[in-house]
Amino acid sequence: MTAFDTAWDLLKMPLIPSSLQEITSEKRPKLEGHFAPTRSYKAQFRDPVTNEILPLVVDYVNRLNSWGDQLHSYTGKIGDDKKGDRGKLRYEVPDKRQSITSVNWVSPWNLGNKAYPAWTETREGRRGRGYAPALYDVISYLMDKNQNVPLSPSTEQKASAKNMWKDRDRWPVRDDL
Repeated sequence: MTAFDTAWDLLKMPLIPSSLQEITSEKRPKLEGHFAPTRSYKAQFRDPVTNEILPLVVDYVNRLNSWGDQLHSYTGKIGDDKKGDRGKLRYEVPDKRQSITSVNWVSPWNLGNKAYPAWTETREGRRGRGYAPALYDVISYLMDKNQNVPLSPSTEQKASAKNMWKDRDRWPVRDDL
């Protein structure tokens, strides 16, 4: 990694430090086609180009799957949507979410206690601004703090994801959230 790479990575850290909080006091409805979140978290994201501050929300669901295994899932989004449906992983008009991701894993027999992103997408025009890394930063932090499970790269990645993960075997855990 060059000095430029380090400086660029620092520039693209748009999460506002110390803004992550659990939002247990807010009503958490059952998401359409999904289970109600066990816990929800909120942080603030500053777009490094527009300087706009957007909400970053992550929901955690812990339930038994159809085989009786414990299923864990973190679903995150940056931006608002009019429906308030944080669980859908597809954009719908007039959806205003700018980036979404989902991380799922089953315990205890989950391939070395690792979790992988099941879906990550950032809207065109917002790519390259740190949206997906910000979601990974929050989810990686929560996984480390709450389950002691690292966030590992998916085996199915587009070129942009491969570049973002570089040579990492796990996503780093930030200590300033």
